[in-house]
Amino acid sequence: MGFAIFYNTKFGDAKFGGTKLGSTKFGSTKFGSAKFRGTKFRGTKFRSTKFRDAKFRSTKFRGTKFGDAKFRGTKFRDAKFGSTKFRGTKFRDPKFRSTKFRGTKFRGTKLGDPKFRSTKFRSTKFRGTKLGGTKFGKRYTQQHKVAKN
Repeated sequence: MGFAIFYNTKFGDAKFGGTKLGSTKFGSTKFGSAKFRGTKFRGTKFRSTKFRDAKFRSTKFRGTKFGDAKFRGTKFRDAKFGSTKFRGTKFRDPKFRSTKFRGTKFRGTKLGDPKFRSTKFRSTKFRGTKLGGTKFGKRYTQQHKVAKN
């Protein structure tokens, strides 16, 4: 899929297997139990979009922007975030497994009770971000380091 705009749209439990969503814009869109497997988001913009119990597997985000988006009970597995921006985004109970963040920026974002397992952060910035109830235990990540800039 090339350039497309979806505004005030509901996708319920839609499946986006292997879909390429480049330069696509989503505004006030709802994804409930949607499944994204092998989906590629390049330059995609999500504004005031809601994801509830959505699953992202082997999904790639490149140059993607999330503004005031909300994720609830969302699972990310084998996902890759490159040069992705989260601004004013809220996560509630997200699970990240074997996920890689590279050059990703979190600004004014809230991560409520996130669970990280085998997740890597490289050149990732957290500015004005709240990490409430974050779990980096044995079950989720064997080792982790917090670096100060």
